Amino acid sequence: MTAVPQGTTTPLERIAANRKRVSDMREQVQRRFREGADGVSLLATLSESADKLVVDLLDEALADVTPEVRALIQKRLVVLAVGGSGRGEMCPYSDVDLLFLYQPDVHTNEIIQQATSQVVRDLWDAWVKLGHSVRTFHDALAMAKTDLQFATSLVEIRPLWGNQELGESLHRKFYKNVIRLRQTVFIDECVASRQAEFQEGDGTVQQLQPDVKKSAGGLRDIQLLKWIGYARRQTADPGMLKRLGALNRDEYHDLQQAHEFLSRVRIDLHFAAGKPQDVLSRDEQARIAQERGFLEVDGNHPAVQFMQQYFHHTANVARIVKRFITLQRPRSLASRLLKFVMRHRANDVFLVGMDEIDVQLGYRTTLCGSLEQILKLYELASLYRVGVAPELAEAVALATPKLSNLCTTEEAALTVSIFQRGPALGKILRSMYETGVLERAIPEFSRTRFLLQFNQYHHYTVDEHTLRAIEAVTGFENDSGTLGEAYRAVHNKDVLHLAVLLHDVGKGGTQDHSTLGKELAGHVAERLGLTAHKREMLMFLVQKHLVMPDLALRRNLADPEVYLPFSRDVGSVEILRMLYVLSAADMIAVGPETWTSWKAGLLADLYRRVLEVLSGQSVHQHEQELLRRKRDAVQLEMAAAVQSGQFTEEWIESTFDTLPRQYVVDTAPVELAAVLGLMQTLRDDTVHVRSAFDAETKTVEFRVIARDRIGSGCFSKMAGTLAAKRLDILSAQIATTTEGVILDSFRVIDHDYFGAVPESRMQEIGAAIQGVLLGRNTVAELFATNTRHQIAAHMVVKMPTRVVIDNDSSDKCSVIDVFADDRTGLLYVITKTLLDLDLSVSVAKIATHIDQVLDVFYVTDHNGQKIQQGQRLVTIRDTLQKRIETFEATGVLEDSRVPLSI
Repeated sequence: MTAVPQGTTTPLERIAANRKRVSDMREQVQRRFREGADGVSLLATLSESADKLVVDLLDEALADVTPEVRALIQKRLVVLAVGGSGRGEMCPYSDVDLLFLYQPDVHTNEIIQQATSQVVRDLWDAWVKLGHSVRTFHDALAMAKTDLQFATSLVEIRPLWGNQELGESLHRKFYKNVIRLRQTVFIDECVASRQAEFQEGDGTVQQLQPDVKKSAGGLRDIQLLKWIGYARRQTADPGMLKRLGALNRDEYHDLQQAHEFLSRVRIDLHFAAGKPQDVLSRDEQARIAQERGFLEVDGNHPAVQFMQQYFHHTANVARIVKRFITLQRPRSLASRLLKFVMRHRANDVFLVGMDEIDVQLGYRTTLCGSLEQILKLYELASLYRVGVAPELAEAVALATPKLSNLCTTEEAALTVSIFQRGPALGKILRSMYETGVLERAIPEFSRTRFLLQFNQYHHYTVDEHTLRAIEAVTGFENDSGTLGEAYRAVHNKDVLHLAVLLHDVGKGGTQDHSTLGKELAGHVAERLGLTAHKREMLMFLVQKHLVMPDLALRRNLADPEVYLPFSRDVGSVEILRMLYVLSAADMIAVGPETWTSWKAGLLADLYRRVLEVLSGQSVHQHEQELLRRKRDAVQLEMAAAVQSGQFTEEWIESTFDTLPRQYVVDTAPVELAAVLGLMQTLRDDTVHVRSAFDAETKTVEFRVIARDRIGSGCFSKMAGTLAAKRLDILSAQIATTTEGVILDSFRVIDHDYFGAVPESRMQEIGAAIQGVLLGRNTVAELFATNTRHQIAAHMVVKMPTRVVIDNDSSDKCSVIDVFADDRTGLLYVITKTLLDLDLSVSVAKIATHIDQVLDVFYVTDHNGQKIQQGQRLVTIRDTLQKRIETFEATGVLEDSRVPLSI
């Protein structure tokens, strides 16, 4: 395919022809992709086509110069493919990375600038995204010393046009002056840059919606290995690194397989999106799994099988690169001497240093041939709170497949001993898992390896979630709050830590995972030789690990009948403490931003209430003491206002007593003081809205204060207003004082802003809430004027919608549980339907980021009575179910003219 002659066509014709050429390139590769061609070869094909396009365009740009000038330019200029283009790995919609390298010359400078500018324009006009620079030889070397991204792009380069020797000279000087003389600095900067990239993302291999390029174990890690290999061995070719002994045969094979697998996935994502796309979303996982012929197995979605393959490859890459960095990273003589001097001998053969444990070289083979000796290694590592030396860990990993599972009393005792120690347990178990030792000691845990949790709310695979839960629970050792007190008071740390490890081991099948987990926990306890009492505790914790979050987040804790049966079931303070910290660790490990102060407060409140019951104290006495402490804190906050005469202590105390108990428990004293201040000036035609942005969770909390005389359906109107303003509601609470003051709160995410939500935006939303509650606007009008985004009417990944009515948990209210996929506007759909059904909501608990959204509503009829009629309950359930399903399918609320298209 040749370039379009410039002189015989119009500019628009040239642009159209070049765009067609690019489109034909992609279509050819897409056709070969569908036929099953290798991913790496397709990347090379695209790179070659892009190379030819660049060369043709440059030739075209120089078509009018004389042969003499052209020859001079070819001596002074070289066009280099760098970065991904230099590696010959161009994805369908990736940037074309070019360096126009030239030697300044008065006769050619202007022509070179004009020609390169035209090539750049032509490529952009052809809808080819460029990453390019135009530099002199000297400037390129200077830039490589100060800009790591530019330096790494020069590791693998290919000359496309011009003076090839100029390009080769740059590569030689680059290695000598930038890499060899600054080897340690270059490698450290590469590693630090990659770690910073981890922190921007997630930093774990088992992220459930990974970035194929940037996530741990992704393509960027393979590039990192090449950069370090080039710095240490002057080659970025994995094949050469294998021949030089820097990679072993198995590592090279695993890298090549992973590179091919990840490349095909990335190509697939680009073609499906029609643009650069590297994030493997849940919908894309489902699509690719279906297209690749994966089937549902044991109730698991086909995407689970596909993602287990994905994580197998990325885990291999992460392991190989981690080892490569450790072995290839230069260490100073001083650091090597310090390591030698500071280590001491333990148990005759183990060498314990400041941060790692090793063995005498001659003992390594003996150790790797015995599971008991390996467990002794890890027991000592946990005792001294150090990691296992990388070379030793690699030897253990290679030996583990040949070992038998735990079977002796000595091995069982060593395993239990490891679980008895807390501070370094997370690091120790993670190393044991990476080397395969953990699954030899506790084979049941192998069920969780790379097991995908195919829902919207978990961020990690089951194995990664569990290891993070271990790290969370042992981290409570240094917590200064209720969790720290409970964790430090636990006597049976081994049982607690085993329960955390096993709490999700029953997942991956059709049976209830808590029930199956209890059974598997019994097998583990028996194999480890735990006493009958400890075995019962372990099985109870695994079976009941969801109960506390369910009660705390989904039921009204103001009703003792909610938690008194749970207290009887728990039976002892020791079990309660373990269940409390297990529940918190489990919730923390779900993913970033899922553990909020609201959830922590609710869980702590339930813990304290049950603790009082198990300690034989009065529930009423506990509640009064808690309210007294809050009242004192609020009076302290308002002391200055009392001194100035703005309030009296009597008014504060009497108004405080009108606040709902749960609202007081859940709200900080400073916020309670602010709310009381607003209540003093509240009129029937006044609505106060307080808003605050939380930088840690990137959420905004809105608190609405108004008199209930402003009209019915206030909660629904607020939810509709927030939905119309394109906000996702993460949690919501309803509260009304005994004097009829509404105190409702919402925690939301504003997807219109990536970082902090500006004050002007929060004021805009507050004004909208005020306008709707005061009747100046309607929710329908807000939807009509806020149509920037459209809700997708179809999701590939969908959890079943369920509406369950519980008429037994509360004496005064019917409790409606709604399980549904979260999407903007869902809460408005539910509350609007409840309003249409002539139901009043007295308590609402709205929470996402558990296994699925579960919104809980305590409702009564218009007379304030619990719904008792069976057919009425069926009608409520069926109407809610139908309207939610209609909304999920169409984005429109049935029986309403309000289209929820946001």
